[in-house]
Amino acid sequence: RKKVLNPQGLSNSIKGFGQGVFPHLWDDIHSLRLPVLCMHGSMDKKYALINKAIKFRNPRVKVKSIKHCGHAPHIEDAPMVASAASKFLLDIKRFE
Repeated sequence: RKKVLNPQGLSNSIKGFGQGVFPHLWDDIHSLRLPVLCMHGSMDKKYALINKAIKFRNPRVKVKSIKHCGHAPHIEDAPMVASAASKFLLDIKRFE
């Protein structure tokens, strides 16, 4: 069954949580000490480059590309995203 996204919900999400409402924090990425996982779809070249730039600024950041997905891997392959997030969290726990 195909998921149908709510246009009003998407509009509200972009207005309230879109990139334009967040402050510029690129200069602070290097100082992050907590574990960070950046995920992107393998077909989303823009966010692959952004995640690469984040990792360049902070080598402790982990980057995961979700195969065969575009801009919304959490929708396109939710089980793979959940698996990657779970593995990341388990790895953190193991090294505490």
